[in-house]
Amino acid sequence: MTTKPITRFVARSFFLTLALCTFAAPARSNLTDPREAVAIHGPLDVQSQAYVQLANNKPMLEALWNKPPDKYEYGDRFTITLTAKRKCFAYLFYITENDESLALFPSRNQENNAMNADSHLSIETVSQNTMQVDTTHGRLILLSVADGRESQAVRKKLLRHSDWQTTRTPADHCLALSGKQLVKKLEALKKAHPNVVSFSVEDAPRAKSKPKPLQFGKPSKFELTYLH
Repeated sequence: MTTKPITRFVARSFFLTLALCTFAAPARSNLTDPREAVAIHGPLDVQSQAYVQLANNKPMLEALWNKPPDKYEYGDRFTITLTAKRKCFAYLFYITENDESLALFPSRNQENNAMNADSHLSIETVSQNTMQVDTTHGRLILLSVADGRESQAVRKKLLRHSDWQTTRTPADHCLALSGKQLVKKLEALKKAHPNVVSFSVEDAPRAKSKPKPLQFGKPSKFELTYLH
């Protein structure tokens, strides 16, 4: 995926890649709330702490793309809208085909990624550049940290100061972790905090083909891009 400046005064250029999901539309991702109360017999203090993990039950965070996965074409704008089903902290990561990782949301300079129940958040830019689909393979990671007593400790472990990469562009989004290292770290956090951390990894949208170069004559489609 390429990124284009929103205004003509932004002189930035960097490339991301987004890959086509293998599942059918709608383009929706669910992060389930792993805590589901159950009725049990016993002391009240035991009952109040009783939870069971149920897959695909009460999604904590949902992600909806602006198009079905198989409808994206080369150069299409990519937007992802997050919906919180309960109060949580939302994260969106991207892994390139070269196993590089980026934090699409929040960036290094964004401190507030809390979402209240039934709130929505649209992500369509990276460092003031729009996200566009190309033909390269990549993966998206949608992660949620449930609000509660453990959330602050989990968030401190999740993205440390040393996890950010400042020598690549965009510096406020690039991570020093490889894609494999990032996934391994998230798996460890999930194992240590099963009632707090939920995440999913899936292929991102990907264009099936790149438009052919324009030939002499009357082209059917043609576009000019100005970067200032």
